[in-house]
Amino acid sequence: MVVDNRTEQTMSNAPATRRQFDSQDDEIEYFRGKVIHWVTESDWSKAQHFGDRLAELVGEPDPIALVRQVKNRVLEAITAVWHLGHWISVCESRRDFERAAEFQDVSISIRKLYLRGFYTDSDHGDDDFKEDVELLIDGYEIQARRIIIYMDDVERARRAMRNALKVSNAYGVPFDAGQRDLAAELEVDL
Repeated sequence: MVVDNRTEQTMSNAPATRRQFDSQDDEIEYFRGKVIHWVTESDWSKAQHFGDRLAELVGEPDPIALVRQVKNRVLEAITAVWHLGHWISVCESRRDFERAAEFQDVSISIRKLYLRGFYTDSDHGDDDFKEDVELLIDGYEIQARRIIIYMDDVERARRAMRNALKVSNAYGVPFDAGQRDLAAELEVDL
């Protein structure tokens, strides 16, 4: 049960305990961590409890507006991806995995916009560039894993890993071991 914007009560029958947060960002990260934990444990009641509080804190993003703002450089890509990531957790807490996958698609699109718009050809050897490409590839991997776990759609997961492979090949950033294993499991030719 939520007490107010700065505290949280436990869901047990034990006496209520309150947690104080130094900032709203700390509070958001706390609730997202709880959502991720309970989704992983498949305790949907607790996941939704914490997901509902997270939803109150971050609000549902408008994907079209976010993409437009990033394109027009009104909003930083990292802020948009941050907001989408939190909303993906909310969707998962509600077992709305299709919607979570849609928001993940938007997050990946924003990361691609960022790569295309932020870096020039001369920056492609840059360590930051390599890290950003790795994050984009990670986004596809995460999407593929979520699709397998929550939606059991192997073909859709395979498409996500094929897209990751295209990015990997285009920018010369190889898959890590886990990504190679997932590609092999999904029968995606490297």
